[in-house]
Amino acid sequence: MILALLAGVLTGCGSDGTASNKYIEISQYDGLKIDKVDDAEVTDEMVDEEIESTLDALGENKTEVPDRPIKKGDKIAEAAIYYADQEIARADLVASEDVNMSVLLWIGSMIGKFFRHPIVRTILIVLFLLIGGYVFFVLYANRQRQKKRRAQNNRSKVVHMDDYKK
Repeated sequence: MILALLAGVLTGCGSDGTASNKYIEISQYDGLKIDKVDDAEVTDEMVDEEIESTLDALGENKTEVPDRPIKKGDKIAEAAIYYADQEIARADLVASEDVNMSVLLWIGSMIGKFFRHPIVRTILIVLFLLIGGYVFFVLYANRQRQKKRRAQNNRSKVVHMDDYKK
């Protein structure tokens, strides 16, 4: 399977020591030696388990939206090919064409970075606590004011007999 993958990736080998296709370009692969392995049966379950374990191993590593346009030739990432838990090849992934940045994605990325900053989070928590305290205080003060008004209204409704003698 690995040999088939490498053969597929390396199709389009150039005389300058690079391999590329529509999506990827690998440079400096000359001298890469791969030992021949016996054919092995690979099931869909095995592939799913490998993908799941790889994603679990990555954990918090998430792709971030770049904060600038990508130019042709920019290194985007690094790819590693493993076989039997051993790295057999590594290559830089390079942009094959310019990619303009979406303004909407950029704005979203900047807003996300802003709210992930620990100082901003601390300030927001303090603000929410202050606003919550203010709301609680206003509700408490209004409740006390209503009680006071009810007490005054009840006292003014008391009829004294002296008022009816006249």
